[in-house]
Amino acid sequence: MTYTITIPGEPRGQGRPRFARVGNHVTTYTDSETKGYQNLIRSVASIARVRMIDGPVSIAIVAYFEIPKSATKTRRAEMRAGLTYPTKRPDIDNVAKAVLDALNGLAFKDDAQVCELSITKRWADEASVRVEIKALVETFAEVAA
Repeated sequence: MTYTITIPGEPRGQGRPRFARVGNHVTTYTDSETKGYQNLIRSVASIARVRMIDGPVSIAIVAYFEIPKSATKTRRAEMRAGLTYPTKRPDIDNVAKAVLDALNGLAFKDDAQVCELSITKRWADEASVRVEIKALVETFAEVAA
C-alpha cells in the first residue's frame, strides 16, 4: 500500500513550541502558522484518501523550493538540473517533523511506526512538498483487497 500526496506552496518547518502560563501551570502549544500548515497537510491527505497503515511505514519527502526570480538564466538551468541545492530555511529536519506530526493519527497510529525516512530539498519552478507514504509490510487484508 503506497500513497503519494503533494502539498502546494513553500515548504514549512515545525515551529518551536510556545509556552503560556495558565494560573500556576506553564503549558506548551503549537503556533497558529504551524497548525495551519499541518491542517493543510491533513486536508490534502484526506482528499487523496490516505488510510491508516498498521505496521512499519516508510516515508519519502521531497521539499521543492521555488527558484528565485533573481536567479540568472544559467543559474536557473543549474537549479532545474539538480546541480545546486537550496541551503535555506526551513531546516530539513523541521520539514520532516511538520509532515510526520500532521500525518500522525491519519496515515499511521504513531510516528514510532516510521522505520524508514528519506527527505530531500530541491529547486523547482513551483514550490511544494511531495510525500510518499508506504507500508513496509503488507498485511493479508491489504493483499486480498
